[in-house]
Amino acid sequence: MAPRKTAKPPQPAAPALPAASALGAADSPAALGYRMPAEWEPQRATWLAWPHNRTDWPGKFEPIPYVYAEIVRHLARAARVEVIVNDDAAESRARTILTHANVLPGLDARVAFHHWPTNRGWLRDSGPISSKTRRARSR
Repeated sequence: MAPRKTAKPPQPAAPALPAASALGAADSPAALGYRMPAEWEPQRATWLAWPHNRTDWPGKFEPIPYVYAEIVRHLARAARVEVIVNDDAAESRARTILTHANVLPGLDARVAFHHWPTNRGWLRDSGPISSKTRRARSR
């Protein structure tokens, strides 16, 4: 299955940052008004990479996709869940498990799949990172 495309609301344009080599302490992202939001702040979605690398859980992998299904089920009740899978086959396996866990089809409007090959399931070091600016948005 092709990844589901979702319309994204227009975002205000952020000021362009100079090249990293041209940044001084006064031009750091923090000095320019950017910050990383705290994990408890409101967010539009949670991103997860579906587990596939058995070496991440040596000898314990078999239940892990079902644990992820429970995580997706709980998250999708309150917000969107963006699930990264390697390819069509990985999406099919994930959808099967999510269906068995009663996530799909009931919460399918809140779960989207993205085909982005990864070698690990951890997104902390390779996934999307967001920032906020302290300046007020114009409405």
